[in-house]
This record gives sequence, structure tokens and C-alpha cells, in this order.
Amino acid sequence: SAASGAWLDAARWTGGVPNSAGAVANLTVSSASGAAQITFAQGTVTVGTLNIVTNPNYAYDFLGDVGVTSAVLRFQGAGGAPAFLTVDTNGSTNTSDMRSQNGFRIDLASDLIVNMVNADTVFEITAAISGSGDIYRFGDGTLRLGGVNTSLSGDILLAGGRTEITGNSALGSGTVTLNNSAVLAATTNNVTLANDLQTGGGNATPVVVNSFAEAEAALAVYRAAFKDGAESALVLRYTGTFAYSTI
Repeated sequence: SAASGAWLDAARWTGGVPNSAGAVANLTVSSASGAAQITFAQGTVTVGTLNIVTNPNYAYDFLGDVGVTSAVLRFQGAGGAPAFLTVDTNGSTNTSDMRSQNGFRIDLASDLIVNMVNADTVFEITAAISGSGDIYRFGDGTLRLGGVNTSLSGDILLAGGRTEITGNSALGSGTVTLNNSAVLAATTNNVTLANDLQTGGGNATPVVVNSFAEAEAALAVYRAAFKDGAESALVLRYTGTFAYSTI
């Protein structure tokens, strides 16, 4: 159903409420405009596959219900298989999101394969993400991560598209690997990641920079770290506007 309401409302779903390891949930809207709030009660809902499809004028917002203090959406595949999150927003002017409102958060009991389907897809997660599962992020769209993810310990593979972060712990504490021209960008000032960053076979601890002078300093550190030429490191940082010279 495209309407606002509780995830656990049986009227929303065909074939029963998805609430078990491996369960499939499809949220699709074709013609409506505006946004639907999908609310979660106190406790945990488990899903194996979540498919979100909107039209250019619609969005889905995931959050805890009024008065709730701890609502968890757990991604867990069946029998040790990975879980899946696929999002296609078709260039919607309304951003679909999972927000840290009324205690809503996300838990990874399995590895999670995320697909931001097309370049015009944008999806934002400001809810906290926890768990030891790895995240494999594919697709050409934009994924925005802004939660306090200090309890996320799995590794992250960024294998395409643009991933935007707004805080020091947005990527948890695991190793982050960039492949397939994936873009990692800090969209706020003064972000410093604790993660190891890997790209092209090399790895380093990244420092997010917010000015040209800081970028020069960071490049000097990376040149020294990889002076033998055996590996290369990529630093992708704050994209704010500042004056620069050709170097």
C-alpha cells in the first residue's frame, strides 16, 4: 500500500505482514503524490528483502510511531543468506528516508546488499545502523548516510554511485573499499573518519578535508605513505566551493 500507516498493519500487505528472516517486503507507488510514513511499533521487525519504488512525486519515510522509544528494522536473510535493500525513486523531488525519529534504528543481522538502482535515485538514512554484517552498495544512485553508527562494525564495499556522509561515524568502524568509480563525499564540515579506506588495492586511514589548504596537506601525507608507487590511495572529501589554483 502507498498510504501512511504501521508496518505491522496486515491491510498494507498481500500475503501477510513481512516479519521474519528472509521475508520480502515490496513498497511500490505508481501515481500518488506526496509522502507516506511507514511507522514501527516498539520492538523489532525483521525483513530479508525490502524493495522501494516511487514515482517522481512521491517518497516513503520510515520512522518510529508516536511515543515509541526503540523501534528496530532488522535486515536478516534466511539461513545465513544476505539481506537486500533495493531503492528506485525515479528522480522523485521528495527524498525517501529512514530517520532516527521516535527511536527508529536499523540492525544488520546479515550482510546487506544495497542497490540504488538508477542515477536519479536518492535515499537517505539518518537512523542509526548497528550490527556486524557487511554492506555491499551497488547502483548509480545516491545514498546519504547521516546516522550515529558507532555500533556498526562490518566492512563496507562501495561499488558504484555516490555515497554522502555527514558525520564521523556514518560508515561505522569497518574497512571501506571503493570500486567502479564510486564516489565518497563528506557534505558537512569537519568530518574525520576512523575507517581504513581501500581503493585500487591500497589502504589508508582517511582524513576528511574542507579546504584547499587541508587537501594539500592530506595529499602530502598520502604521497609520503605511498612514495614507492606500489599502491595508490584516493581521498574524496568535502565538496564545498573554495578558490584554488592549478597544481
